[in-house]
Amino acid sequence: MRIRSRWATPAIVVLTVLRVALGALFIISSFAKLQHPEVFVDAVQRYGLLPESLGELFGTVLPWIELFIGWCLVWGIFSTFASTLCIALILSFIVANVYSFLHPVREACGCLGYLVTLDHRTALILDIGMLLVVGLLLYQRGQAGMLGIGHLLRLERFHLSKVVSMALGAIVIAVAMAVTLSFVSK
Repeated sequence: MRIRSRWATPAIVVLTVLRVALGALFIISSFAKLQHPEVFVDAVQRYGLLPESLGELFGTVLPWIELFIGWCLVWGIFSTFASTLCIALILSFIVANVYSFLHPVREACGCLGYLVTLDHRTALILDIGMLLVVGLLLYQRGQAGMLGIGHLLRLERFHLSKVVSMALGAIVIAVAMAVTLSFVSK
């Protein structure tokens, strides 16, 4: 009789692929927005959903939050926190895309900067798909983070305190974000 390892279950592999894919999408989206930040801020303000100063703040901060979320999901560090933030962002994207159907927002959503131009209908479908994925990741958070650095930092065999584990995770995320930023500025 063969005993199945908890590491090799198909559910863990599928959840890991979904987590990494969602994280990569956020990193790519962030990267595209950080290359031309003023263009994205203008895109946010064109919707007219937020007062001008709040729209500028949202357009400036959003790519950084996306980058943080993306790297957290890719590495499996702070995945539950990142997924919770992800829900708030995705809901704001859904509101903006639904708003675009009811009001004349003619231009593309700016979701992926200059990389890919998405119409509002396609962006809304993508947003709903992302919301479903993040919901699944939160529902199965115990298994979704099994294959990731975050899980390794929590293993008892390393005898790391929770504070040290969190600090190491924060360092990994900060380094990943700094490396990404170095590519943006080129």
